[in-house]
Amino acid sequence: MRNLYAPPLLPQMIAWCGSLPGCQQLAPFLPSIVLGSGTIAVLWWMARMWFGMSAGLIIAFLAALSDYHLLFFTDGTDGRARPVLDLQQRGCGIDPGSSNPFS
Repeated sequence: MRNLYAPPLLPQMIAWCGSLPGCQQLAPFLPSIVLGSGTIAVLWWMARMWFGMSAGLIIAFLAALSDYHLLFFTDGTDGRARPVLDLQQRGCGIDPGSSNPFS
C-alpha cells in the first residue's frame, strides 16, 4: 500500500539500489541523492538555455551550495522525484500541471 503514495518508479529505484553490492543500507537515500544532483544539472541547463552561460553557472552554483537543497534531497523521503521531473518538463516546454502534456 505504501507504493501507492510514492512517486512513479521510486520503489523500483530503491529496490534496484538495494540490489547493488554494499548499498543495502544506503538504498533509500541513493535515489534522492541522484535526483538532487540531477536537479542542479537541470537548473543549469534551463538557465543556460534561457539566459546564457553565465546565468547557468550562477544558478548551478547557488543550487549546489543551498542549505535547503542539501537538506531537501538527502533526507531519504519519497517526495523528491516530483520537483526534478517538473523542472525537466518545464525546460522542455511542457506544462507539468496539464492532464495532456502533448496538447
